Amino acid sequence: MKGEYIWFVDSDDWIEPGILKRILLAISLCAKDCFRLNYRTVTEAGKILKDYTPLKKGDESCQTGIEFLSKDFSFSFYAWSFVFNRYFLLKNNFFFTEGLIFEDLQLIPRVLRKAKCVKELPFIAYNYRQRKDSLVNSVNEKMLDSVLYILKSYQNYIPSISNDKEKKYFILLSNRIKIMFLVLLGNFENSIKKRRYLLDFKREYPSIKILIGMSLKEKICAIIYNFSLQLLCGLFDIKYLLK
Repeated sequence: MKGEYIWFVDSDDWIEPGILKRILLAISLCAKDCFRLNYRTVTEAGKILKDYTPLKKGDESCQTGIEFLSKDFSFSFYAWSFVFNRYFLLKNNFFFTEGLIFEDLQLIPRVLRKAKCVKELPFIAYNYRQRKDSLVNSVNEKMLDSVLYILKSYQNYIPSISNDKEKKYFILLSNRIKIMFLVLLGNFENSIKKRRYLLDFKREYPSIKILIGMSLKEKICAIIYNFSLQLLCGLFDIKYLLK
């Protein structure tokens, strides 16, 4: 890539007509490390499901990456929801890990942490297609192994963070990734391998901290996990707790 700014767009999705002109105008008025884009979810046929517009027009003030993360904590770490300065990415050696599923989750929070300014743009730019055969409905071993890899990478990353506020954020993130793993595991069809994954996970992570920032459903899952592994194994359809 040779452009001054980079926008990752998935082949299944589409961008709004004329949106590049609007984004380029925003960049020309105020060049920053990163721009956050509003988006909408759509069906396979293109029917609008929901608009995600946390930022309203007139409230586009710049904020540091960690301020942005702390204010708007969610799993919306889609690479396509940001436009990045290419020099900023290269300077910090930010590259996706090859062959990894959920690679956005592994990289984007680290990228945002280093951003001196994240500027949010108030218009819908991207259409995110929702498929019936979504990942959560087709869980396989590669997906589970990818989440475990990402979790381990954050466990190794957190000790390098000296700022208490930033460290607290990434501890919360790693705990939510643990819950994410359990949700995916609840949708994994191989019951023998499922129990093996769960036993290995329990040995590696004996408990899950219940932290401010977790949703009620995440807290319930953590409580059950901490209370009884046998009970969790018995809840074969754990996904229904988290819907």
